[in-house]
Amino acid sequence: MRHLAIITATIVALAGTAAAGTLEQVTGFGSNPGALAMWRYRPTTPAANAPLVVFMHGCSQSHTDAAAVGWTQLADQYGFYVVFPEQATANNPIKCFNWAGEYGDVANLTRGQGENLSVKQMVDKMKADFAIDAARVYVAGFSAGAGFTSVMLATWPDVFAGGAIMSGLPFRCATTVNGAYACQQLNTHPELKHTPAEWGDLVRNAFPGYAGARPRVVIFHGTTDSTVSPDNQVELIDQWTNVGGADQTADETATVSGHERTRYKNGATVVVESWRLVSMGHAVAMGNDPEHACAPAGTYTESRNLCAAYRAAQFFNLTGGVVEPPMDAGVIDAPMGGVDAGPVDAGVGPDASAPPIDAAVPGAPTVRLTAPADGAEVSGAVTLSADASAGDGVARVEFKIDGVLKGSDGTAPYTYRWQTANVDDGEHTIEAVVYDRFEVSATDGITVVVAAATGNPGDPSTVDPIPCGCRAETGGGAVGMLGVSLLVLGLVRRRRARA
Repeated sequence: MRHLAIITATIVALAGTAAAGTLEQVTGFGSNPGALAMWRYRPTTPAANAPLVVFMHGCSQSHTDAAAVGWTQLADQYGFYVVFPEQATANNPIKCFNWAGEYGDVANLTRGQGENLSVKQMVDKMKADFAIDAARVYVAGFSAGAGFTSVMLATWPDVFAGGAIMSGLPFRCATTVNGAYACQQLNTHPELKHTPAEWGDLVRNAFPGYAGARPRVVIFHGTTDSTVSPDNQVELIDQWTNVGGADQTADETATVSGHERTRYKNGATVVVESWRLVSMGHAVAMGNDPEHACAPAGTYTESRNLCAAYRAAQFFNLTGGVVEPPMDAGVIDAPMGGVDAGPVDAGVGPDASAPPIDAAVPGAPTVRLTAPADGAEVSGAVTLSADASAGDGVARVEFKIDGVLKGSDGTAPYTYRWQTANVDDGEHTIEAVVYDRFEVSATDGITVVVAAATGNPGDPSTVDPIPCGCRAETGGGAVGMLGVSLLVLGLVRRRRARA
């Protein structure tokens, strides 16, 4: 009995929970064609007709890593259940959910097959065992789990009312090995980007004929994520706003703990919410959120003064409604490289001794678009280039087309490949915005004219430059960059029964 108590305490500690609810494995939940493990968390006091959240881990992680980002504490506080699907090394050596299929086999991306059916069967098991509100079932995930969250939202819109995509990728960005690597580095693969309508059609075609309500989606992505390019966040916004019946112009913008939150509405309903997490890499945001602190725990987390799990639960309306946080000066936690900023001006008038607001400040960031030329006629894949400098160091240069963020680059020379086939012919504005490490910015803009492309099939800009799907880089933490790429990619050849 003493050994049993120690094991139970260890599981609870790894899950980052108070000694209250129960984290347990469940077997016999269905045919399980994806050969996944099911773990569930039963809160201390479940709400009557309780909601359910499914959260999927990233590669190399487990259900304990998934639980450690705050979902179990939230479940105890608000009375909802949580399911943590877990990948097995027998299926995938680094335990990735297969968001891009398996070597061209798209069963996992097809409704009612492979891993997506296994996850859906876990939901069915929860409904059979507990009083679950079928209208309040949600799915979320990080990294490869976030990529598979896109899969679940597309294939089972009749099951999930909403989803949270943390450092993830659009549905069907890729179905091959090479394509998956390219999607992870989408900033250098404009040929894989689509118009909002094209992205939306990929989702709609996952369940042809479905005419019901579509899930609402919240997206979290770090601005310095080198494993999954932040360009994926832009494409995710395009995909899910189109699915949700909204345009791609934000209806609301706010700053919370130094991070930008934008909301996109269809009528009065927020169908997409997006969080651009300043200076965060490939991770789940945690820390001293002004509304709900969650201490960083587990792998792939960063202290950023924002609790992503709480913000997702808030978006799902699991916390008693969305509370508008106070505007602030953008504080991010210093231990991970952020800078603690002072409080916002509380209404004090300007300092008479200060220079005019438009005066040049020594060391202030500067940026200049160097290509293409202002007024140029462009077509096909166009490389945008900018020179930038800052006294405190350039954090990144962002590139916007017609006011919409399309990509960023944190290393000089600052460039972005723009695929003009995704926009209408005619005049368009291009902006380059430089940010220093204190998030002070400067902007330069030009106007170009997009002409119809000639469609040269031999144009190397349309060819995937990663022909073998492998890249032997070093760095990137304990597993190296190749390992990190594989963590998200999660493609291995295996044979298993499918429904």
